[in-house]
Amino acid sequence: AHIPEPVATTSVALARSVSVLAIPTPAPPVGYPPYIGPASDGNWSGWDGGFPWALPLIGLWLFGVWVVSAGIVAGALRVAFIGWQARPVTTGRCATLAAAITEELGLRDVRVLLGPGTAMPMTWGVLRTTVLLPEGAEAWPVDQLDAVLRHELAHARRRDTLTQLIADITCALYWFNPLAWLAAHRLRVEREHACDDEVLASGSKASDYATQLLDMTRALRAARLTAMAAIPMARPSQLRDRLEAVLDDDRARGGLSKPARTRGWAAGFLCALPIALLGFSPVSSFPDGFDHDVDFDHGTAVTDEHWKHDAPSHAWAGPL
Repeated sequence: AHIPEPVATTSVALARSVSVLAIPTPAPPVGYPPYIGPASDGNWSGWDGGFPWALPLIGLWLFGVWVVSAGIVAGALRVAFIGWQARPVTTGRCATLAAAITEELGLRDVRVLLGPGTAMPMTWGVLRTTVLLPEGAEAWPVDQLDAVLRHELAHARRRDTLTQLIADITCALYWFNPLAWLAAHRLRVEREHACDDEVLASGSKASDYATQLLDMTRALRAARLTAMAAIPMARPSQLRDRLEAVLDDDRARGGLSKPARTRGWAAGFLCALPIALLGFSPVSSFPDGFDHDVDFDHGTAVTDEHWKHDAPSHAWAGPL
């Protein structure tokens, strides 16, 4: 009788046991796109070897922000030092006239100071308005003192110190954009025209007020480093334009009505909204760029129901 070789019998039994135990792993849910990582030969940092241009650009932007912000802080410190050195006005013609105009304009908590004899009248302060006058202001004629105080307190009523701070911060963030600086310049020009119009509307004669502006520009100077923290009454660079506007009898000096201001705010919002939406684009949180919450095969969203699969009660043991 032929006796089979034991080695062959063992090989067949082993093959049968492998075919029974080698159970395939369950496939992933249908419709789920496989993850395709970035092509890299063992480099999982995601850097493709090119020059990282974003780093120097961000550094340059931060440097510009720091330079402009340093000017704002230096101006605020300079103004605070001037206010510390100045003498508060509590009695006399300046105090009486300032109190009357403050009440007329509906203001409160206004501080009037007397600074050096060559100090240009200026206003600063967002929370508390401070008006600085030169030392010799108490000897000015009443009409000149009234015009100067009305001009400076008009800035306080219009909240020009707050709008200047917002403009300065905008210029610090967008220092590279010339339109930001142009808008800030036009803001300074137009606010002076508006305050001049309020002085003339109170009854001051245009020729007298123009002469007062010219004389103060010649004799007085604004302190250095205060341009971004305070509002001086006159600047030599803006004097010609202001004098022409003051002496222009055909210029409309009335303020905007409430409906006109409402339409202006609405138009500005409608113009700014499309510009803001241009920079909006949804970005996937996955490095492969796919939206893993969407079933691309069926065009439906993948919910938690797709992943509720019971774990198999067996495990692949592999060949014995």
